[in-house]
Amino acid sequence: MGELAKRIAKGKTIVDNDKTKQDKILSESIQELSTTEAGVVLLTYLRKFCGFGEPNSLKNIQTGELSLYSTAYNTAQENVYKNLRRYMSKKTKIRVELND
Repeated sequence: MGELAKRIAKGKTIVDNDKTKQDKILSESIQELSTTEAGVVLLTYLRKFCGFGEPNSLKNIQTGELSLYSTAYNTAQENVYKNLRRYMSKKTKIRVELND
């Protein structure tokens, strides 16, 4: 059982004032998750849903102008996956990002 599962079993959350410890817990949890087929499916879904690797800039169909709102929204959404990606090993990134 990974550290995150142990913390949850004890009624604790992932939030920790110690950034290094929190990073370690997240990294271990993502690695543990990526060892299961369901985990890879979930991480792949998040990658696609967050638009990782897709263009962030969108034009307004009616005016042809760059839509700043859509661009900001897409960038923020992609950053959700990028934040999780920081904790992934190279092996996990390959499984999740080349899983199409």
